[in-house]
Amino acid sequence: MTLCVAQVTNISDAENIVAELAVALSSQRVYGVHHQRCQEAMRRLTKLLRQSLTAGPTLRFQASDGLIAFDGIPLSNNNRLAQLSSLMEDRQCAGLEFKRDTSTRDIEQLLTWLCDRRADAVLPAECSITILERDDNESEDEESDELQQYAARFPEFRVPLRLYKTAAESMRRSMARARRGEQLEIDELTDLAHYVADEIFSGANGLLGPIQLVRMDSYTFQHSLNVFLIATTLLRPFARDVRELATLAQAAMLHDIGKSRIPKEILHKTTKLNDEELALMQQHTRHGAEILMEHKNISPVAIEVAYCHHMRDGGFGYPQPDLPFKPGPVTRIVQVCDMFEALTAPRPYKSGMPVPEAIQVIATTPGMAEREPALSLLMWHLTHTPPGSHVVLSTGEKATVVTPRPDKPRSPVVRVFTDKDGEPIDEPRLTDLGETGSVVKEVILRPGAVGLSS
Repeated sequence: MTLCVAQVTNISDAENIVAELAVALSSQRVYGVHHQRCQEAMRRLTKLLRQSLTAGPTLRFQASDGLIAFDGIPLSNNNRLAQLSSLMEDRQCAGLEFKRDTSTRDIEQLLTWLCDRRADAVLPAECSITILERDDNESEDEESDELQQYAARFPEFRVPLRLYKTAAESMRRSMARARRGEQLEIDELTDLAHYVADEIFSGANGLLGPIQLVRMDSYTFQHSLNVFLIATTLLRPFARDVRELATLAQAAMLHDIGKSRIPKEILHKTTKLNDEELALMQQHTRHGAEILMEHKNISPVAIEVAYCHHMRDGGFGYPQPDLPFKPGPVTRIVQVCDMFEALTAPRPYKSGMPVPEAIQVIATTPGMAEREPALSLLMWHLTHTPPGSHVVLSTGEKATVVTPRPDKPRSPVVRVFTDKDGEPIDEPRLTDLGETGSVVKEVILRPGAVGLSS
């Protein structure tokens, strides 16, 4: 995510160029490309290019995840830059290359292409602007390769892994749409919720497997996705049928949608937030409720979860309601899952907290006393060797749980993937511990974390 600008050494020049492009894009989306405001912005941009670039060199910039930078320094971020970056990502575009003789017509063609919803839309061949390939193609390919490798090694998880990838892509698109101020694709999210609910309602607890197996980028949507899958698994007893579980699942899925309106420099900050930044971050619950209230087909429980999932009893947490109010049972479960995922998941700036320690932190957090039933439900799923759990056997071998036995949690069906010395074996073998006499010695709920003794 670096901005490389040939012959432009002044960061203010780079900021002005990118800002004018963002203004032109915003004007085009609101008023149309032929509106006076958009035309003026395009003329200012072409003038800046001619002033900033000498004959021959080109200007190149790259953007991702709502951020645009110059020589590694993030430019002043605002909603317009986030909108520009998001549209570029939607177009599988990592950057744009401008020449000194870029014309207003070229800019107009670029704006039309960025805003075109057709998947096969392309820039006209005569346009002088070059589209750069996405830098994160390699990481996305690595994600896909990783999923394929896991599916090959653990065939029992093919369906959950495919669903996990589909859900990740849907969450990524939803966060991007919300960040741009667009309506969410409710039908798509509803279909996804039904898909997950159907798997869980039918007893396929394997959806927890990918959370244990797969390591993806730690973006906000990734956290939301993990909370969505964990919470939906826990919410199964509260639903009478698949449709009702899908409604609850959608509420868990969208609990953090309000973070799409939080400045990226705050959302991705790797050090402690100051008081002002913390106050802005806490606004995501209000933003989330506002976003969801704009959609007629959203369940009221989703709005409650988005608004209340950081609200605790006794006046703790946020936001502080004007009237006495307590979060409902669905919100309490999502809240516990939210805290658990945030504490145990590794981030670029921290390692994941050991599971027992995370459970203790949640249980002793002020205002969480009435979350004990939800916490107990989470603990039951975790300590009963859920599918996908990494385990150490009494033989010293390591394995992944395929089929748990709630009545005999130490003797599930597993797929052994290392020998007793911890060396990977070529072909992981399916083993029923109930027939071999060996048992689970330790459950490692997150690879690399301290396990829970079984």
